[in-house]
Amino acid sequence: METIKMCCAVIRWNDRIFVSQRGYGDLDEGWEFPGVIYEEGEYGPSRLVEAIVEEFDTMVEVQDKLCTVEYDYHDQHVIMDAYWCRVKKGYLEGADSDIMHWLMPLELDYVTWLPADRQIVDRIQAAFAA
Repeated sequence: METIKMCCAVIRWNDRIFVSQRGYGDLDEGWEFPGVIYEEGEYGPSRLVEAIVEEFDTMVEVQDKLCTVEYDYHDQHVIMDAYWCRVKKGYLEGADSDIMHWLMPLELDYVTWLPADRQIVDRIQAAFAA
């Protein structure tokens, strides 16, 4: 089984979290946090900032690490680091076909998450409850 290393951005604005719906692949229509796969030797948070600029025309600042989750999909073992982020410049605008929302922590349960991202939701809700 192939191992994939990823970073994702848990972007906060006031008490809301940015989420988007996947529009491609085997896990089409699942909800996720914006993220990026990175290669050995690359620094994940730097690649994450680049990916957010490319996909959403927005500059984010990576802050504290929230958690690391691991999940086995059909043919891939995913190790994903989740980082709290904030918008520095831009408005998180994606392609016309992208479905995106700013949700309150309790509203995160209203959408169907990709399995690895679901574990991050649990951590977010625990952080806001503390």
